[in-house]
Amino acid sequence: MGGTRDGGGGRIPTTVPPPFDPQEYARDSELAIRVPRPASDLHSTAEMSAAPPLNKRVSINVPVSDLAWFDLSEAALSLAERIDGTKTISELLEAAPAVSLDAVGQLHDAGVLAFDD
Repeated sequence: MGGTRDGGGGRIPTTVPPPFDPQEYARDSELAIRVPRPASDLHSTAEMSAAPPLNKRVSINVPVSDLAWFDLSEAALSLAERIDGTKTISELLEAAPAVSLDAVGQLHDAGVLAFDD
């Protein structure tokens, strides 16, 4: 019983190319199944920057007058005016309990905070 198998029908099967471009079909199919991420995932912890250190002296690394270019709340701008490089965020929060962590987060996310090593 040597030789090749013919599938039992006596004929050797042949393949016919599909009536479309397989690579284009694969590319289009992959694009079609991509699902946009839900809005709730846009702020997942995997994409969040590290929290600012609360125990290091903090300063503003841009001129305070340039803060107008950033989309900051009044609370964040008020906090920025009190940051002079001599206190930590913890000390600033203790001195003014009305300051929210949201204001600190806005300054941190805007990249205007600098911390001593």
